[in-house]
Amino acid sequence: MSGRFYAGPRKARKGSVAPNYTLALIGGIAAAMSPASHSLAADSLALEEIIVTAERREASLQNVPIAIAAFTGQQLQKSGLQTTMDLQTRTPGLVFSTNTALGQPYIRGIGTDIINVGTDPSIAVHIDGHYQTRSTAAVQDFFDVERVEVVKGPQGTLYGRNASGGAINIITNSPSNELEAAGDISYGNYDRISVHGMANVPILDDKVALRVAGFRTNRDGFSYDVLRNTDVDDDDIWAVRGKLRLDLTETVTLTLGADHSEVRGARNGAPTVDPNSPAPARDLFGAAVNTDPRIVQYNNDFYTHIDHTNLSAHLEWDLGSVLLKSITGYTDAKNKIELDIDATEIDFAWDNENEDINAFTQELQLSSKSDGKLEWIFGAFYLHEKAKQRFHVFISPLAADLDYPVENRVDAYALFGQASYRVTENLRLTAGLRYSYEKKKGEFLYIVTDPFGLLTGVPGGGVFVSQSSPKESWKAWTPKFGIDYFINDDVMLYVSATRGFKSGGFNLLGSGEEFDPEYIWSYEGGLKSMLFDKRLKLNLAAFYYDYTNLQVNRFNPATGGATTSVTNAASAEVKGIEAEVLALISEGLELDMSVAVLDAEYKTFFTANPDAPDPFTDQDLSGNTLPRSPKFSLGAGLQYTHDLANYGRLTLRGEARYQSHIWFDQFNAEHVEEDNYTLLNAFLTFESQDDRWRAQIYGRNLTDKLYRQNVIRATSIIGTLDLWAAPRTYGIEVGFRY
Repeated sequence: MSGRFYAGPRKARKGSVAPNYTLALIGGIAAAMSPASHSLAADSLALEEIIVTAERREASLQNVPIAIAAFTGQQLQKSGLQTTMDLQTRTPGLVFSTNTALGQPYIRGIGTDIINVGTDPSIAVHIDGHYQTRSTAAVQDFFDVERVEVVKGPQGTLYGRNASGGAINIITNSPSNELEAAGDISYGNYDRISVHGMANVPILDDKVALRVAGFRTNRDGFSYDVLRNTDVDDDDIWAVRGKLRLDLTETVTLTLGADHSEVRGARNGAPTVDPNSPAPARDLFGAAVNTDPRIVQYNNDFYTHIDHTNLSAHLEWDLGSVLLKSITGYTDAKNKIELDIDATEIDFAWDNENEDINAFTQELQLSSKSDGKLEWIFGAFYLHEKAKQRFHVFISPLAADLDYPVENRVDAYALFGQASYRVTENLRLTAGLRYSYEKKKGEFLYIVTDPFGLLTGVPGGGVFVSQSSPKESWKAWTPKFGIDYFINDDVMLYVSATRGFKSGGFNLLGSGEEFDPEYIWSYEGGLKSMLFDKRLKLNLAAFYYDYTNLQVNRFNPATGGATTSVTNAASAEVKGIEAEVLALISEGLELDMSVAVLDAEYKTFFTANPDAPDPFTDQDLSGNTLPRSPKFSLGAGLQYTHDLANYGRLTLRGEARYQSHIWFDQFNAEHVEEDNYTLLNAFLTFESQDDRWRAQIYGRNLTDKLYRQNVIRATSIIGTLDLWAAPRTYGIEVGFRY
């Protein structure tokens, strides 16, 4: 995969680069960049193009009629973007929460907090084109990455499945014909130690190349358990990846890949009981609630174990005027999580969670190669997944427990195609269509041990078993239509209409009920432009979503919120405006900004609320804001690079991210929310003249802002739990490249 990435001021070159931002400062930026203000040398500077594959073929970012935030490997380093969770700091419109090890990304208000194996994510995550089926795979650490693309809006035509809200594409570096090696080591507060390494070796007259990369990170916890005298919310992660490229003939290339990662500790979670909300462990049994959210008291274990393996095979066959691609992937993932879910020192409630996932995917693509009037791509996709899960909740005061040993099997098929035709030099028409067919079969077993009958309401209690084998299939046609108009080589206008589809499923951590697919029609118009001799990038997008049959998780009032059900909300409406600006103000001085304004509301939605005075009467939630949908978000960065003569370059970068108030549930309930906040980051990077050595001092969340990255409410069992984001972190990193 080729790519030409921005790495600071360069001489003029046709194209564009990675994200960012806003309209309020455009007038000032334009004045600062006017030719009268600068020397001829400064005016010859230009932004460099970035190549993306968001439409499953290589194209300049500025020629793709989709809203995309794209980051090169170098930009990930300079902005300290270490995981997919960090992408939200530079991508307004993206909100990324975690529920222990489970990733919950939302793009433009579209996402899901349903975590059982009978359902699927709304944001598709791909690693080198390989679709990742489960929410644990949404949290990915970046190492030896070529670029990352955050594709906004439903991708109903070209992508594997369940990209109704968008996609996060991670493209790792491929083996090259150069002998290369790189490594870095960093140390930060909370005793964070991280080591990365990479080696690339050409073999057999450059017809075979091997690339191996890996990392290890260990960090003390952000929170302290005074009862057990140990840190929690810590990191202990390692991963390794190998890619072997074989040029079988002059026209056929096979790339084999394998990666394995292991996560230990209690990553991304040390929940605390919200002191302003009801909590049974405190209200009924006198559990203590700490006022310091970084101090916890857990009487039960709190840990995460994740073992994740991917195998892949990429075949490319150049057939002259067309290109044939085959992408084969296999995933084996095992997760074991133990949580003190009442989050207190009282022996009240805890759980064990286990998953065992096996998934196989196969995709075939046939695409045109010419740059003529007609460009097209056609393909087929297949997925087979077997997912086992056991969720076991213990409620000590009732001598009761809820046990869910369940299984889900999926077979998904799709045929797809998309073509663009240039009617004139300025006008391009695009049409695409995908047919998806999915069938699922579940094995649902629900065992309730309730000796006093307090959970079930049955006098005398007992052991109650519910069992079923739900089986269902769904199909959908998801078209796309688009019109692009090129005012000139550097300015493009586009409009599009796209339908997104997310499969139905089964609530295997509730009552085993079936729920229907959800659908979305997206209407988007935008501008992509390069101005002032390619020194200013300005991209705009306005969108409207007609969102129907939303899959929404809720707690059952019949069990006092002890169990969950999944229902299809009637409809929702999402609309918004986004702007990106990237400017080379002068030689060495770069400004990037992005802003997103979002209005995401339920149009018609009636559902019961277990925390309402009358929990059995449906409430009208029409007009409520969708979860994790900030009305306003802003990202801004200012970067200055100073030449140190023959020694190298010194780059100082400052960043700010603002996010307005968000809710974490559909009821817009008090305390299940986070107020607006601003984060500040800073980075000072030295790079040697020959690019062999690099050193960076970093600081993230410099003001030590305390904010919730997730809130979970189940009043009858755990109350309301707050999960806190990372505090201020800082450190130093040193790296080399050969």
